[in-house]
Amino acid sequence: MAGGQNRVQGFDSPSGLEMFHMVLNSQRIRATEFKYPCLIHGAQGSGASQFTISLASDLLKLGKEVIFFSAFPAGKAHLLDQLGTLSVEVTIPQSGNEEDFMEALSNTNENSFVVVKNIEEYSKQLVEKVVGYENVVLSGDFESFKYSDILPGVQTRITFSPLDLPGFYQQLPVLNKYEGFLVCDAISGTISLADFKGD
Repeated sequence: MAGGQNRVQGFDSPSGLEMFHMVLNSQRIRATEFKYPCLIHGAQGSGASQFTISLASDLLKLGKEVIFFSAFPAGKAHLLDQLGTLSVEVTIPQSGNEEDFMEALSNTNENSFVVVKNIEEYSKQLVEKVVGYENVVLSGDFESFKYSDILPGVQTRITFSPLDLPGFYQQLPVLNKYEGFLVCDAISGTISLADFKGD
């Protein structure tokens, strides 16, 4: 296993953490109800980052195998905080280490979920590698993303801030802070996070 890569199985996090669940049109939605691949766009401060972490957390709470890759250490820390004391198995390559992430991908199975945060920070080689996965979540500021021509055929798009990119909903409704707009087949609507105590 590469230097910074780790598999987390059961750990303790500080108590009193703020936990979230996802809400679509005022109804709770679970991560397994989305269709994948999934793109999540948001400028810094829009809420897209916390939403992505909560989606990854929900997949793990539902017993799915997840590889979570973030460009910055705060992404890993926030995911572990979301999981609290739950015993899960999640592969978290060293933040920003593309080689470590590629090794983790080579050891995964086809049913694993691959959640990539800060997509605009990575090389074309990494993007080409992940777009081949069916259960992939690509999240970040797609306004700054250089390789939109090789994005996968996406099933779910979630937009937290305006984006002029083909395939994304061009006329966003009025959104409150930290709200996004989801489009997936015949389903669309406002999506956000809500506080909750336990599952």
